[in-house]
Amino acid sequence: MDIIIHGKPVDTSERCTAGINKTLAQDIISGFFGYTAKESEELIVDVRNWDGTWVSVYTLFLSQNVIGKDNRSTYFAISLILPHRYCCVISEVYHLLEQVVREQVLGVYLNNNLKYIVSNFEDTAAFDRLCSKLQASYVNLEKDFDRSFRPQTIFSNDNYCSIYDCDSLAFVNLLKNKGRVIVTENAQTKDALAAQSAQFYQEAQLAKAELSSKTAKIAELEEKNSQLEEAGRKESQTKKNKVKELEGQIKTLQAENQKVSNRLSESQQALKDFRGNVAEAIQSINLPNQKTIEQMDEGVTPASKKTTSFSVVEYLPAVNTLLIMGVLVVLFLMIFMGKSFGKAEQQGNDSEAALVDSLNDELDHKDFEIAALRESNEKLVQTLEQYKADLDNTMNLLQEKSKQFSTLNSASQISPQVKAGQKTDTKKDSKKDSKTDSRKESVSETNNTQKETKQ
Repeated sequence: MDIIIHGKPVDTSERCTAGINKTLAQDIISGFFGYTAKESEELIVDVRNWDGTWVSVYTLFLSQNVIGKDNRSTYFAISLILPHRYCCVISEVYHLLEQVVREQVLGVYLNNNLKYIVSNFEDTAAFDRLCSKLQASYVNLEKDFDRSFRPQTIFSNDNYCSIYDCDSLAFVNLLKNKGRVIVTENAQTKDALAAQSAQFYQEAQLAKAELSSKTAKIAELEEKNSQLEEAGRKESQTKKNKVKELEGQIKTLQAENQKVSNRLSESQQALKDFRGNVAEAIQSINLPNQKTIEQMDEGVTPASKKTTSFSVVEYLPAVNTLLIMGVLVVLFLMIFMGKSFGKAEQQGNDSEAALVDSLNDELDHKDFEIAALRESNEKLVQTLEQYKADLDNTMNLLQEKSKQFSTLNSASQISPQVKAGQKTDTKKDSKKDSKTDSRKESVSETNNTQKETKQ
C-alpha cells in the first residue's frame, strides 16, 4: 500500500511513501484543494483507473476545527492507496485511520485542539512511524477490480453513506457506478433511508390524492366560473335591454303626459267657453225681461210683442250638452291618467334595483304632475257641478219670475170696452189710479227680480 499525508499548516505540504506514482499522488492531493466538507471528519472512498490500472483510495479528511500556524482555518488529510484491489470492510479502514490520527498525528503534527504545531511534513522519522503503524495494523478483506467498475473522469461529492451501511453490497454497487462515496457517522442509514423513503412515498401518495382533489376542485371552479361569466354576460345584456325598454316607456309616458296636458288645456278652454255660454244665456234671459219692463213703463202691453214670451227649454239642450261634454272629458282624463300611473308603477316594480333608483326621480316628478292634474280636474269637476247647480237655481228663479210676469200681464190686459160698461167715470178714475199703482208695483218687483238675477 501507499500512504500520503497532506494539508496546509502554513502553505501546502505533503509527504508520500517512496513507491507511489508521483503524478497519481499529485492528482489525489490537488483534488482536495477546493473540497468543502459537510462534517468535521469524513472518509472519502475513490476508485480510479490510472494509466490502465485500477486503484482504490481511502482518505480521512479533517476540516472545520483544524487551525493553521497562521490561525487560519485549514485541513489535514491522510490517504491510503491500494492498487489492483479494493477493501470490502470500509468501516475497518475508517477506524484504522482514526486510530493512526489519534496515535501518530495528534501531538506530532496537530495538538489536541487540532491546531498545527509544525510548518510542514518534512519530519521523516515521524512519517515513518505513521506508515509503520498503519501497515502493521491494517487487516481487511480485499477484492480485485472487475469490469463492472466504471471509470470516472469527474467525481461527484453528493453520494453519502453511513458508517453503519458502508460494508454492504449496496455500497460496493454505488461505488462501481459513481466512483466516489463519502462515509460519515452522521449520514442516514439505509433503514432510516428506507423509512424516510416510505414516508416520502406516503407523503407523495397523499400529495397525489390532494393534487387530484384540488385538480377536480379547480375544474369544478373553472366550470362555475364559466357559468357565472356566461350568466353575467346574459344578465348584462338583459339589463341593457331593460334599460332600453324603460327608456322607451319613459318616452311613452312623457308623450302621454304631453297629451294629458294638451287635453287639460282643451278642457280648460271648453270650461271657459261653457262659462261664456252660460253668461250669454243669462244675459239673453235678462234682456227680454228688461225690455218688457221698459214697455210697461211706456204703456205698451207685453201681449203685443212676441219677445215677451220667454222659454227656458230652448237653452236646456245646449247647456246639458256642454255639461255632459265637460264631465266626459274630466272622466276620460282621470281614467287615462290612472291607467298611465298604474302601468308606470308596474313597470317600475319589474325593473332592476340599480336602474329603478335612477328612474324613480323622473317617475316621482311625473306622479307629482299627474297628481296636480288630478287635483285640477277635481276642481274643474267641482266648478262644473257648482255652475250646474247655479244654473239650475237660476232657471228655477227665472221660471218663477216668468210666472209672476205672466200673472201681471194677464191683470194688465183688461179691455177698455168692458171697463166702460161696468164702471162709472168716477170708478174709471179710481181704476186708473189702481192700475197705475199695480204697474208701479210690477215695475218694483221686476227691478227686484233683476237684482236677484244679477246676484
